[in-house]
Amino acid sequence: MNAPLFLNIRVRHVAKSRQFFDALGFPFNDHYSNEEAACMVINNNAYIMLLSPGFFGQHTHLPAANPLETAAAIVGIQRPNKEAVNKLVEKALFLGAQECRPMYDHGFMYGRTFSDPDGHIWEIFWMEAQQQQQQQQ
Repeated sequence: MNAPLFLNIRVRHVAKSRQFFDALGFPFNDHYSNEEAACMVINNNAYIMLLSPGFFGQHTHLPAANPLETAAAIVGIQRPNKEAVNKLVEKALFLGAQECRPMYDHGFMYGRTFSDPDGHIWEIFWMEAQQQQQQQQ
């Protein structure tokens, strides 16, 4: 199935979260954004919706987890090389993110992980194209 992915995450302040990710270089789709939600574009088929607590609550009957206290997901974003990984993570740290695990380098795969100001975990990684193709077969 090749369908667009919309990952919805709860943030304390939509405008502040949008400002953080905008400063990291992520574009936003204003057609799907307002004061309650911001649509961050990862690529042509993947989007992350930054939702206010109230708007997030309208989409589930379960209580929302506090990402500062629990980990429910790790959002992985692939970059084209190790330098791009480092550039993005260093900028995130400069903007207030926290590195939440040591860098890893397995030769064919390299990554760093940070938590954003809301506590969501982001793993930024590079993987060698040949290794990636073998895993998809």
